[in-house]
Amino acid sequence: MTETVIYYDSRGTALYLSTDARYLRGDGVDVWHIEPVFDHLTGDTDQFSGYTLDWTERRLSFAVGATTYANARGTVAAWRQFFMREASRYEDASDSQTMGTLEVVHNGGTYTTPAAGMTPGVSLDGAYAAVELGFRAPSPFWAYGAVETVGTAFAGTVATSAVWDNTGDWKSYPTHVLTGVVATPRITNSVTSRYVELGTATANVDDELWIWTNPPLVRYYVNGTSAGDPTLGTNWTHLAGTASRFDPLQVGGGTLALSAASGSATYELRYNILKAGLG
Repeated sequence: MTETVIYYDSRGTALYLSTDARYLRGDGVDVWHIEPVFDHLTGDTDQFSGYTLDWTERRLSFAVGATTYANARGTVAAWRQFFMREASRYEDASDSQTMGTLEVVHNGGTYTTPAAGMTPGVSLDGAYAAVELGFRAPSPFWAYGAVETVGTAFAGTVATSAVWDNTGDWKSYPTHVLTGVVATPRITNSVTSRYVELGTATANVDDELWIWTNPPLVRYYVNGTSAGDPTLGTNWTHLAGTASRFDPLQVGGGTLALSAASGSATYELRYNILKAGLG
């Protein structure tokens, strides 16, 4: 196997699994976990209403080779301590969550997914140990490569645009970042004609406005202080009103049209390419 496998805990500490041991295979790595949904209506046939996504279980197998039984057990013990310490932080108020990130580098491409460790399988035989690590991910998708970014700027009531190209397997929920002074900004999805509009204005050239779409959240950061932290800044979600729709970016290409009552704030579109398997 040529893959590189790394697990990052919730604090960003890396465990280089494929460096400590030989990576053998990944069960569930290429499984896309989607289920068709049918509405059961009284007196009518079932109506197909689409698909639902579910958590996905992945099990990665490794061979730990060492010169002695003690050394093989030592590697297993180091892995055990890493994952058990991560699990022990579950009720620690200083940690917002305990889910880490599983990263696999395949054929030059980097694939990442949020993942929580599960009960492993461990078998020791002399200076050799077979270890099967289990992870549960909240969705069937891997984020492929770095976050995609598209930059442009508002020009008051004159329409400008940002073009996206979602080359993944699934729609992607973007983050919209506005920096500077702008009043009543509107971001319209050309595919659906629906938009996000904030009925207010920013004040300073270094103010930042972040709009997350899944789940919907709008945060305003005066002078850019703590920008990008969804727990800080001022919550402006209610200023999006009832007409706003926090749309995903559909698979393929599309355009976001930008307009405002006034202002020339810069704009950045951020989104992930999502894939349901490696390659």
